[in-house]
Amino acid sequence: MSVKYFSPVEGARIWLSGSVPEPHMCTEQERSAILEFVNRFSMQIYQSGGHILHGSHPSFTPILLEQAENYQKKGGKKDCLTLCISRFFSKENDIMIEELRRKCSIYETPEAPGNDRDASLIILRKWIAARSDAIVAVGGKWWIDISGRAGVPVELECAIERGIPCFLLGGLGGATKDYLSKHHELLLKLKNGLTENENKALSCEKNVSELVNKVSEQLCRLPLVRGRGSDGISFRILALDGGGIKGAFTASAIATWETKTKLNMADHFDLIAGTSTGGILAIGLGLGLSGKEMLEFYKKRGQYIFPVTSLSSRFKYTLRHLFQPKYSQETLLRELEEAFYGGKEQKFLKESKCRLLIPTYHAIAGKSYVFRTPHHSLLTEDGETPAAAVALATAAAPSFFSASKIGNMTTENSYFDGGVWANSPVMAAIVEAVCFFLVFLWNVLMF
Repeated sequence: MSVKYFSPVEGARIWLSGSVPEPHMCTEQERSAILEFVNRFSMQIYQSGGHILHGSHPSFTPILLEQAENYQKKGGKKDCLTLCISRFFSKENDIMIEELRRKCSIYETPEAPGNDRDASLIILRKWIAARSDAIVAVGGKWWIDISGRAGVPVELECAIERGIPCFLLGGLGGATKDYLSKHHELLLKLKNGLTENENKALSCEKNVSELVNKVSEQLCRLPLVRGRGSDGISFRILALDGGGIKGAFTASAIATWETKTKLNMADHFDLIAGTSTGGILAIGLGLGLSGKEMLEFYKKRGQYIFPVTSLSSRFKYTLRHLFQPKYSQETLLRELEEAFYGGKEQKFLKESKCRLLIPTYHAIAGKSYVFRTPHHSLLTEDGETPAAAVALATAAAPSFFSASKIGNMTTENSYFDGGVWANSPVMAAIVEAVCFFLVFLWNVLMF
């Protein structure tokens, strides 16, 4: 009977940070050594059953793809390599993205509002950090010319903040070497199981074979995969159900999670879907509001949006319900605009910091309709829709509110609450992930 060998690295997700420096930043020998390390290290990780994550830098990507294809030809999985790219860069080249999808896993992170390059890269780096079990930094650009744009230091800060093991290979030159020379204290923060002296020696090592062996051996000693599935990179979906004023409970759960973790919920999901009151929460999170701010919205304004607490109020709205919609749509819209815009200019769905999927019901056509952020080249028509208008549409429960009217350049359409067909939007979100992102494995959190 044959016994399958299990590698301690199997299922681990290793963030390979860095790039090949420009010729004036290091020697040709250092440039060649960096590429050799990427080649040999990626092959080692693939063969051990691990996964490489990289931010799609053009100097590393061809080598990572070549080794991934060689591994796949021998029966290896496609998700051995995940290339992450910001929509800031990919929006002009969807053909290239589709070509890459056939060779490895591809994840596009949202573009930051205002066509902001650096802010878009921060979103990407936080996305990778949240999904990595360790980081290996080698080479890197910009430190000498524009230190503020050097990717390696920023990525190391993200990794150290999250508390994952870090390996700094400064001996091969580039931004990693320069950054270490000015920040020796980093050697005390790496949490990679090595002593300060051992990390210092590793950071000065110039022999590629030694580096590959030492880093690989130390990764095998660390408890990288802590009870999680070894399925590569999960596509994380947050699904928020409808329920009117009961959205206060969901907001409370989100606020509690954010308080305990000191993280923003929207930064840690690849897609947020919300119906009715869940849609209000989803849009609020997408526009940068915290769970605590959304909870305050329900506490302070809920009684004006859904005023049914006292007996007199219930009697009043029951009589009104006999002849017209029970609640005032204008009141809900006014409160949504105040919550989302804060008295400033209105914001649009395209300004969300994360992908959104908001189910509604098309009152005129008599069929389901989903409002989306422009997170795919085929899904751009809703990007210019005001955020408050979309929230009003998904929350306009038939007979309780009148239909929400949303117009474009040619026509005006009416929409009702998405709870008509998707009160729990999780299946709509899964379909979205499968059809537009070619995702086949998920972590889904439902409220």
